[in-house]
Amino acid sequence: MNLQQLRYLCGVVQANFSISQAARELHTSQPGISKQIQLLEEEIGIKILAREGNRISGLTEAGKRVYGVAQRMLIDVRNLKNIGNEYRQQKVERLSLGTTHAHARYTLMPIISKLKKLNPEISIEIQQGNPFQIAQWILKGDVDLGICAPGADLADDIIGFPCGQITRSIFVPNNSPLLDLPSVSLKDLAKYPLLTLNPHLPGGSDIILAFEKAGLSPKIMMSAIDADVIKAYIQIGHGIAILPSIVFDKVLDIHLKVIDASHLFPPSETQILLMRDKYLRPTVIEFINMIQTNIKKSKFSQYILQAGL
Repeated sequence: MNLQQLRYLCGVVQANFSISQAARELHTSQPGISKQIQLLEEEIGIKILAREGNRISGLTEAGKRVYGVAQRMLIDVRNLKNIGNEYRQQKVERLSLGTTHAHARYTLMPIISKLKKLNPEISIEIQQGNPFQIAQWILKGDVDLGICAPGADLADDIIGFPCGQITRSIFVPNNSPLLDLPSVSLKDLAKYPLLTLNPHLPGGSDIILAFEKAGLSPKIMMSAIDADVIKAYIQIGHGIAILPSIVFDKVLDIHLKVIDASHLFPPSETQILLMRDKYLRPTVIEFINMIQTNIKKSKFSQYILQAGL
């Protein structure tokens, strides 16, 4: 048994049981992956992958347990490498974040600026995606941590810490009649063409759900994953939008006005996502401490303790 076999097994599972896709992502050959997993099955003495003809359909019951152990072993290997890197005192520290566009563009900018002032030599990498993609990056070890709204059910190997809330506002052109109303209702909004964040994302689906609960059908004219794109289309008269309040820039958005929508849409939670039991380098802990104002310190300290950090 060797670590390569475990990497190949995890790679196949994370590629949705497509050996060809796993081979591309792992930079190896399909026969090589198949052979190594077959050797692993022979050594353990059980079938790990369930097959229907020539197609892999998933994990066997025993295979699910093997996959869980394989993931933990690979996490420990990465932890050992991280400890080695830390004590070799590499000149350039690295912090890799997985987050959404809104958090990358607005929430994290002041925090990253503060971190850079404290450590000018640090190298920061930001990958932007949706909550599902961010969770996959964490599982694969591509990022140190994720920052986003809770998405679909998280894998058991990922733990989330609430770190803040995002309120919403109605973004309208400067001359919108909505600005003259003493209080805006969902019924008022339903009369206008609406631009939204992608309905597959929490920021978009929550808005649609609020209208549905009120028995209203909004006129969705366009959806996008980027709030800045939506703001640009509001400016050229394509409609109005309900967006996170943080994306309003007083300097740049001079052609837009915002109306508080906290009475219409509940705030959404923001989470820090981490791989369970992953070794956290001092730089990662320092960054988390900068944004964890709403994390219960006891909960985070317990995580650190359990991970042996």
